[in-house]
Amino acid sequence: MVPKSHISGRSTQWHADKARATRTAVIEGAATVFNEVGYRSAVISAISRAAKITPGGMYHYFDSKEDIAQAVLDEFEARWSVVPERAPEDSPLGMLISMTLRQMQRLHKDRIVRAGFRMTFEPGTLPTPNTSFAEQWLASVAAVLVDAREAGELTSDANADEIAWTIVSGFVGTYTLAETIGQHANLLSRMEAVLAGALREHLDPDHRDRVLTALRYSVAAISDTDA
Repeated sequence: MVPKSHISGRSTQWHADKARATRTAVIEGAATVFNEVGYRSAVISAISRAAKITPGGMYHYFDSKEDIAQAVLDEFEARWSVVPERAPEDSPLGMLISMTLRQMQRLHKDRIVRAGFRMTFEPGTLPTPNTSFAEQWLASVAAVLVDAREAGELTSDANADEIAWTIVSGFVGTYTLAETIGQHANLLSRMEAVLAGALREHLDPDHRDRVLTALRYSVAAISDTDA
């Protein structure tokens, strides 16, 4: 005979797995709807249909549409993986370039990342703007640029905060415009232009050719993974 404790343990695990699967389905369904119509126009019935879960089933795990949106934002930030505060000692700019391009690729391919990005950067979408994400992103990029300056890749007078602002605002603008006009085919090459424009005049002459070559190589390498 199977001990009752084993049966109870399996039952507890089954319920935990079911809860995770339900939450995941709701988050993915909500992301789909938020991408299609925006957060403000999204309704619970549409999220329910996209998630293939009854409204009652959703309310067992989420109290409101706002609660669902926060779960989407939390998952977005977990998947986004902003630039680490400490860059590799060998080439901080190489790491920054690769990370930024992969973030653009992830944004284009991952519906939860797209939904979270849209809610974060589309004015008036959320009752309380998600400013902390943008601030953290800017600070993280600036920290890597400081490492690059100390490593000699950037000139000694390069302003890390200003360059970070140019990179992040260029990223947001590039993707937002692509979404607006429906042209996503050349996102990586357009982001290459943003990065080159932000960095070129601040690169130390001894490192300029290497960094710009690494940028072109990274675009080609990441593009190949999409083929």
